Amino acid sequence: MKHDLVVIGAGSAGLTAGIFAAEAGLDTALVEQSPDDISGECLRSGCVPSKTLLRIAQNIHDADNLTDIGLRVRGKPDWDAVKDEIQSVQETIREAESPSSLRERDITTYFGTAAFTGRRSLQVDDTTVSADTIILATGTAPRTPSVQGIDKADTVTNETIFEMDELPDELLVVGGGPLGCELGQALNRLGSDVTIVERGSYLLGTEPVEASKRVRKSFEDEGINVFCDTDVTGFDEHTAYVTTANGERSLSFDNVL
Repeated sequence: MKHDLVVIGAGSAGLTAGIFAAEAGLDTALVEQSPDDISGECLRSGCVPSKTLLRIAQNIHDADNLTDIGLRVRGKPDWDAVKDEIQSVQETIREAESPSSLRERDITTYFGTAAFTGRRSLQVDDTTVSADTIILATGTAPRTPSVQGIDKADTVTNETIFEMDELPDELLVVGGGPLGCELGQALNRLGSDVTIVERGSYLLGTEPVEASKRVRKSFEDEGINVFCDTDVTGFDEHTAYVTTANGERSLSFDNVL
């Protein structure tokens, strides 16, 4: 089959490119491994579950701060109910980005593993596909740091944290970037005791320093432990060993993100 444009990968970037091209009048096709993989990591383990979790955590945080007007909220969030809400939002979006909805947008979908057979041609399982332009939007994967003993620790990533059986009492977040900060704050607001360890001098190292300082103060006001200029040197089953500007120390955890 010949198309004007083929996008390999039907995640957030691939869908955006494909839908834009189709609306611009190009004969457009998307290639994905299976119908269940449409929407990619954004739907399964990225923006959709994380932002739903942040909304829930914000509601809990707001409720906990109503004492000034005489309201007091008691109880602990139900992690299973939180996961159910995340899955409900995911299902709503999954239906809106199904193969049938893409067909309605005049986008052809191919399911299988793609391999280049030329500069402008692909083999998708048993189907030959060609296009004037081919876009690669094949996504990312989490990387586990090469630290001694990491295999002994109970680790989670952005792909598995939303599937945890229970909320950890203690969560150690390795990396103070956007993902580590937002998930760390969310789980802290849900009831975990969160510690964030960052190798650089500031959280959110690509942002202005003043913004980073405000984020750190906000986190510490909410009870999050923050260690910057800190390297993780090793793990035991429930202990991380770190080197800080003030020397070596150990940090306890149930799960490591």
